[in-house]
Amino acid sequence: ITDEGLVVYPRTEALYNRPQVDDFDPAERKTLGVEALDAMLGGGVPAWSTTVVLGNSGSGKTLLGLNFLAAGGVRGEAGLYFGFGEPPAELVAKADETGLAFSTHVARGTLKVLWQPPLEVIPDAVAARILQEVDARAVQRLFLDGLEGLEQVAVYPERLTRFITALTTELRARGVTVLLSTETRSRFFAEGGLVPVEVAIVAGTVIQLRQIEIGAHRTKTALSETP
Repeated sequence: ITDEGLVVYPRTEALYNRPQVDDFDPAERKTLGVEALDAMLGGGVPAWSTTVVLGNSGSGKTLLGLNFLAAGGVRGEAGLYFGFGEPPAELVAKADETGLAFSTHVARGTLKVLWQPPLEVIPDAVAARILQEVDARAVQRLFLDGLEGLEQVAVYPERLTRFITALTTELRARGVTVLLSTETRSRFFAEGGLVPVEVAIVAGTVIQLRQIEIGAHRTKTALSETP
């Protein structure tokens, strides 16, 4: 219910319950903007795929996603950030401080930052907002930052698995390469079974970022798996 009246959002999993035409080159790669990690993945993540970035708070998930978008911006590929954490101005400033020139890409219209405050929200409204932006700007790269944020604010969190499956499948059909981050509870060690069920069935690649202790000092490392 809005000031303009009633707005109806069909369930995403009902609206996109059948796969669209799936015509793409499986050999095409999208660079992540991190040279060593791109090398581990054979040049980057597969185009039109969904990659899950897994890790605890402070492990570098958001920074990796910002690198992914900035790398596309350099190539003239339209990118979209959607997150539940920092407001756009703070996020752009954070990216600029790391040398990614995010504000330049935003000013040119190559990148756009959308923010959803961590309040009660209908996932289907989020999907509609993302897909509308994808169509309006011919977005090729999407970074969905913080699946746990969507789970926390969703009115019906039990729908999340079907919702994520439908949304990422539709994004793939529209030619979008998706990076999706989610948080783990483990701080230092790699553990089995950490990929949430909501994203396990859509993940073409899983990148786990973790903090480890070496000589009483913390450092970061990345593991990757492409089925």
